[in-house]
Amino acid sequence: MHHLPLHLLIVEDCADDARTLMSILEAIPDCTFRIDWARSIAEAKAVLHREDDRVDLILCDFILENETGLDFLKMLKACPDAPPTVMITAMDDRQVDVACMQAGARDYLRKGGLTPETLERVIRYTTHNHRTEAELKSALKVREQMLSIVSHDIAGPLATLHATLRLLLERMEAGETEKCRAFLDKAESSTAGILELTKKLLEWAKAQTHHFICRPEPVPLAEVVAQEQAALDALASAKDLTLRTKLSTEHIAYVDRDSIAAVVRNLLTNAVKFSRKGETIEISGKRRGGRIDLIVCDHGVGISPDLRGNLFNEEKKTAQPGTMNEKGHGIGLMLCKALLERNAGHISVQSEPNAGSTFTVSLPTPENPPPYSTSATRPAQSIG
Repeated sequence: MHHLPLHLLIVEDCADDARTLMSILEAIPDCTFRIDWARSIAEAKAVLHREDDRVDLILCDFILENETGLDFLKMLKACPDAPPTVMITAMDDRQVDVACMQAGARDYLRKGGLTPETLERVIRYTTHNHRTEAELKSALKVREQMLSIVSHDIAGPLATLHATLRLLLERMEAGETEKCRAFLDKAESSTAGILELTKKLLEWAKAQTHHFICRPEPVPLAEVVAQEQAALDALASAKDLTLRTKLSTEHIAYVDRDSIAAVVRNLLTNAVKFSRKGETIEISGKRRGGRIDLIVCDHGVGISPDLRGNLFNEEKKTAQPGTMNEKGHGIGLMLCKALLERNAGHISVQSEPNAGSTFTVSLPTPENPPPYSTSATRPAQSIG
């Protein structure tokens, strides 16, 4: 049915019924599952809010002590990117069936006639349809955002570049060599900015689609940081900045190397851009809870609360100039977020105006790889 273990959440207050459902799941041929069991809506909500542990499908009993499946579906509406839910109940009531479907359930099954074949078919179709819908929404969202960025951040600079080149031709015909050189410098600078934005835009769009291929492997973070730091030496030297790295051979992440390189490149570029002359940028690592944190800390201009709240919001692109009026497009951190999501990672920031910024990237490790890279099939919570 699926080449990776599906993560299922069973919401059932009756231990006997939960055991029965797990037995049916175990009887499905050629399928493996990671299973969490929640006895109430509150327990289910806690599972769904766990970091870096996405649930693929929910199997929920309709009667949960003093709650119902409709209460659960109502709670799910407040959860971003909630997984699809299949209701399972002993009731034979068409009104309940219709009410559940109208509230957002993907299917409605009765316990009495539940078989491995029936459950396998429902799981397969439900997860496939949910994945297809998510990909379609993502594609439409990417298209709208790309159109917005192209119209505002590429079309405008290209129009200016075109006018500059026309003016340059006129000056060349008039023999004004010095003025031509000045125009060429402006044109070169404008072209470099457009090229940088286009590369980031294409990387970001690719990370949002199925064309992105994630190949996780053990990656020494010190190697990646050293490589990207060397590429920024000229920019850092222009501001007399010191980049201090505190990473050891123990700081190894389990990620796609190109993805983490792009994340490091964007974070270091931003740190350089928003640091003042003579300041220090610190890059460090920290092992925490079976994962590893990569931390980039600058002591620059910081971020205002209104901008900080929307840094990773793809609906609200943020941008502000650097300390030497370096232009920003607000897409670098969006790219970081998209790449990290594909690598079971996430990013957070702490910052205040004029107090610098600290970006923390949480990544999986070889000792604790994400579900997509492991064949583990044991339930996450046993029934006792």
